[in-house]
Amino acid sequence: MNAEQLLAQYQISLDEALNWILSNLEDPALIYNTALSYGIDSDMLAEIVSPVYPDLSAQQVEDFFSGYGLNGAALNPSSVNSGGVNSGGVNSGSLEELNPLTIQLIQMIVQPNDNTGILSTDYLKQQIVSQTGQAAYDEFFAPELYDSDGDGYLSEVGSGGDLITEFNLSTESVAYLITQLNLSTESFESIYFGTIINVFKAIDKDESIMLDQLDPNASEDSYLQALITVFEDEATPPLIPDSLLSQAIILSTATAINGFDGESYSLNPSDLILI
Repeated sequence: MNAEQLLAQYQISLDEALNWILSNLEDPALIYNTALSYGIDSDMLAEIVSPVYPDLSAQQVEDFFSGYGLNGAALNPSSVNSGGVNSGGVNSGSLEELNPLTIQLIQMIVQPNDNTGILSTDYLKQQIVSQTGQAAYDEFFAPELYDSDGDGYLSEVGSGGDLITEFNLSTESVAYLITQLNLSTESFESIYFGTIINVFKAIDKDESIMLDQLDPNASEDSYLQALITVFEDEATPPLIPDSLLSQAIILSTATAINGFDGESYSLNPSDLILI
């Protein structure tokens, strides 16, 4: 299958894909993760950009992403077509099957933490460490735990915890957005806190009621589209004020760290907020 045939399955033209890539060249990780999510290999990427870079080879595409600390080899056709990733992580075969609406939704939710003040990563870390100690905190966020195979992909321990599964989203759909080679403690901390904050800052009172009434067994597209309407922008005002959200994240994360056995943990800030 070539790029044109694959993209046609998603009703995307080669020109649309080319323009999207060109407009996001300053964000190689976004292009890389999106390619993996759709099962687009390095040959296909070279095909897509050939009108602008006619002599670009698949190997040069892989080298481009590797130069930014990403696992360029994961885009090799032999890797993509065979699944590419060892069990325990996320493979491109499973990502090919994701509903595009799921991808859109997770892109809204799973983001680094750019908040300041009491919701900043530095503040949350300082408060959590005061309850857990630095060593336990460092163990919880150790990159090797979340990339256990050393293949650049999050393993299931980093699936997002109970918070994401509340919205009926798979480990694969969350993890593909955070797959990156040389995952650092700082990057995982930021994504961890940012994702929790993004979820709760997007929900207002009416949306909270609507979420309670959503039926996960309804049409997948209608269910996902309803979630997208909630998470596509911040609430004004959010159901949970910043001060309470900060306290909930600190308490729930400290509890998760203190109960972490090196393989699994439980994290559900919403339970603490509703107490």
